[in-house]
Amino acid sequence: DNSNQGADPTLAHGANYHQGPEWVWPVGFYLRALINIATKLGEDKLTEAKKQVFKVLSRHYQHLLTSSWLGLPELTNSKGNLCRDSNPVQAWSHSTLLDTLFDIHKIENSGTFTR
Repeated sequence: DNSNQGADPTLAHGANYHQGPEWVWPVGFYLRALINIATKLGEDKLTEAKKQVFKVLSRHYQHLLTSSWLGLPELTNSKGNLCRDSNPVQAWSHSTLLDTLFDIHKIENSGTFTR
């Protein structure tokens, strides 16, 4: 909450910006790593990893369906709740998730993971 002008130095004046909110854009890097590692562990692990990825992405998709901005935010409060000080549409929040889908597409069309 960047509007907090209180005396607590851990919260006031936006000090918690990098310690408190849930950032959306790193999720894609996690999902890509999950897929990349799963390709090295075999088909069963890859199938399991893809299920996990699509479960996570389904929450982002639900947000896109209800967003008046038609986008994903920069960050959220706990459990994906609205953070009013966040940018409502952040390009890199989209890009890392799209990279994940592209990786899965490459795997499904080539049978291997290549960068």
